[in-house]
Parts: sequence; C-alpha cells; structure tokens
Amino acid sequence: MGFSQISDLEPKQLFSLFDALLSVPRESGNESQAREFVLDFVRAHGLEAHSDEVGNVIVRVKGSSGYEDREPVVLQAHLDMVCVKDEESPHDFSRDKIPAYVEGDFIKTRGTTLGADNGIGLCAALAVAVDKDFEHPPLELVFTVEEETGLTGAANLKPSSFTGRKLINLDSEEEGHIYIGCAGGADTTIYLRLGEEVKPSADHVWIKVEVGGVEPDGSFGSLAGGHSGLEIDKGRGNALKILARAITIATEGMDFVVGDISGGTRKNVIPSRAVGYVYVPKARAQDFVSRITQFEGIVRQELKFSDKVCAIRCTIGEQPRDKRASPMELLKLMLALPHGVLGMSQALKGLVETSSNLAIVRREERDALVVCNTRSSVGSQIEAVRLQIKACGELAKGKVVFGGEYPPWQPDVDSPLLQVAKRVHKEVFGAEPTITAVHAGLECAVIKANIPDLDPISIGPNIRGAHSTKETCSISSVQRFYKYLKAILSSLAKSP
Repeated sequence: MGFSQISDLEPKQLFSLFDALLSVPRESGNESQAREFVLDFVRAHGLEAHSDEVGNVIVRVKGSSGYEDREPVVLQAHLDMVCVKDEESPHDFSRDKIPAYVEGDFIKTRGTTLGADNGIGLCAALAVAVDKDFEHPPLELVFTVEEETGLTGAANLKPSSFTGRKLINLDSEEEGHIYIGCAGGADTTIYLRLGEEVKPSADHVWIKVEVGGVEPDGSFGSLAGGHSGLEIDKGRGNALKILARAITIATEGMDFVVGDISGGTRKNVIPSRAVGYVYVPKARAQDFVSRITQFEGIVRQELKFSDKVCAIRCTIGEQPRDKRASPMELLKLMLALPHGVLGMSQALKGLVETSSNLAIVRREERDALVVCNTRSSVGSQIEAVRLQIKACGELAKGKVVFGGEYPPWQPDVDSPLLQVAKRVHKEVFGAEPTITAVHAGLECAVIKANIPDLDPISIGPNIRGAHSTKETCSISSVQRFYKYLKAILSSLAKSP
C-alpha cells in the first residue's frame, strides 16, 4: 500500500478516526469514553447530537445544499467491541491502545481483537457526516451500546428516536453482500452446585489439563476460535468440548475427582482455550497423561483441515487455587450439550439456519456456570434447541435459566432501499451484489421489531476473524465500501 501508519491511509478522515478509536476503551458495558469520542467529534464539527437514557448516541446531519428537505437516512453502528486477547498478552483494554499495524492490504493486530467490528462502520458514519465531496440527504447517525453482549442499545430504540425509516446498518463483514436478514438468538445458563473441597491424599495427585493450539513459533497458544455465528460452520474446535472428551477418555476405569474447569470468554465466541484439573491416583498419573497424548493425535486429525494444530498439555502436580470438586455431572453435561451447526436453511442455499455454541464454563461463588448461545433464523428452532439444552441441564441436576432473547430479521426482497442499493452497486462496480442473510445477530432485527415500518439493509467491508485475536480488515475493501456508501446516499438524495 505504500503506507506504514493507519492514519495515513485513504480515505484519510475515516482511517484517522479509526486510528484514534484504537486508543479508546469500548468493551461492552464500558462505552462511556467511546460515547464521548463520538460526541466530541460531531460537536467540534457543529453537528447536533445527544445521548439517550441507555447511552445510545444520535447525531443529526443536515442534507447537502438543495437536498435539505429529503427524507432522512439513518446510518447505524455500535460503539462497543469484543475484547479478547491471547493468554500471554499483557494488553489492558481499559487503558492500552490496540496494537494495530498495516501489512500489505490489511490492518492487523498483535495478540488482541482489532475492533474493526464495528469500529470501521462507526468511523465510516462519522466520516460521511463531515464529507463535503458528495451530495446526500439529511442523515441521522445512530450509535448503539452493548451490541456484543445483548443488543441492549438497539432494543431500547423507539419510533421517536429518529425520524428516518430507511436504515443502513454498517456492521456486516463481507464486501459485495447486502444483508436483508439475520438469525435471532437466545442464551441458556446452567448452574451446577459445587462440592466440598477435595481432601489431600498421599495416594492421589492433581493434574492440570490445558487445551489450546500450536502457534506459528511452536509455542502453546489458542485454537482459532472466532465468531460463533460467522465461523460456526468452519468446523473449528471447541476447546471446552475437547477438554471434556479428553478428561473422560483419560479417566476411564479410574477413581478420580473433577476439579475446577474453565474456558471461553464471551457467549458469541467459540472457545479457543480451556483448562481443567483432575485428581487421580498417583499410580495412574502417567497412564492418564499417555491417554491424553494419544487423544491429542486423534483431535489433530479431526481438525486437520479446519483449525490450527490442537495441543493438549498436562502438568502433573499443579494444583488449582479453588480445590472444591465439580459435580461429576459437569463433564457429562459438557459432552451432551449441542454445539455447532444444527440445521441448514432450505430457503437460502449455504446459509446456516440453526446452531448453538457451548460458550463458557467457569466458577461463580457456589456454582459451576455453563453458558450456551443458540442462533436460528427460525424462532421456533431457537426454542427447540433451548429445550434440548434445558433437558441436558436438568438431567445433570442443574438450575436452568433462559435469557438474552432477540428476534430474527426476516428478509424483504421487495425493500425499496434494497432496490436502490442493488442498482447503485451495479452502477459503481459493474456487478450485481449478493443478496443474502447472515447467521449472526444484527441490530436491524431488534430495531425493526420496535419500529415495524423501518426499511433496513446491512453492508460492510471485508473483516475476517472478528471476535478473535486473528481479526483483520482489508484496506482496499474499506475504500470500496466507503465509496459505495456515499454512492447510495447520493442516489437517495437525488431520487424523486
């Protein structure tokens, strides 16, 4: 590209904003500084803006000269990001700038998520608002909070929040695709009561079992992980599932106790690392490790074409800090819970219809906590899978709690905004766009549920590996995405 700094890239306003945003803490639930970042920028440019009761930011931009009376168009993005880092990374998302850098056509980062999801969309909306090089109708910029943890900001938008009824969501991650539908989703949390502290025995020993992946330098690291909607069909390993299998196989025929088990970072991230402690007879410790080593080879073959090289390491004698026993049902529950693609769409070829992610296992006070995130473009299938998860949880003698529901966004192929976007894409790029839906949650779903007469679409540049430390963003794709966005807005301004 000929550039070494992100802020040197074109369009300069967009990339300068993104470079500055890399220094702004914006983990879900901690968006206050991101909110001030937006408000400071737009007010410095003389734009009207305010924050609503849940922390969403709404900005109003006058139309270009001669187009002031056109129907406003809403540009929507979210303020927050998923904050994931490699275990070895010293990065602190609450204070450190994300270590992003330019390599060829890509913006990458070192050991952390990049935040191009949805930082690029956010910065594109701000850049458009002050761009004087094209004609546009009045704009309403809507920046929402807590998208990554429950679509909270979007769910609190009302018909009175903005006046426009054509909405362009800037949060999809595939150039040349116009999204007109998305999966709905829901969470299920299972609580299993922990046992008493394991009493020391001279005849037994703790073994720490870690599941991860082999890094390029040969060190122990993480599996690929990734977004539990966008990457769920890639066949990537779930470290929690692998850990449960490993311990079950290694302890067959043994007298053992399950200790602390933990893994997963976010409900919408495929777990890439997991750790478990097992208390086994000393005389069987080497047998345990040998079985793990043998199983590691099996998993490597299973993931040969879909993930990094799996690594499972054992440390004999390393004790957990929390020595309370996990219920024996925990391992069985982890094995039984559904994970991965559960059904493909019959309406849109190649689209995952239903999936579930065994996302998190950790300890919380007196309980082992298990979190599953289920997605489907068919609402009844979400409930069907949650009934299955509930049955597993209750068979494991756990307490089951439902939450985090959001609806699917049903496609409308006759959308007037879609027709404009299709025509403009052909005019600008000489090719028809791909009209599709995505097996992930987009805020369009919950916004439209509250504002039924909304006409939404979603577009974005090429972003790969979102929600993982391998997240990258194509620079040339961002440039084309920005050009396309401006062309759509210009066409809407000039449409009769």
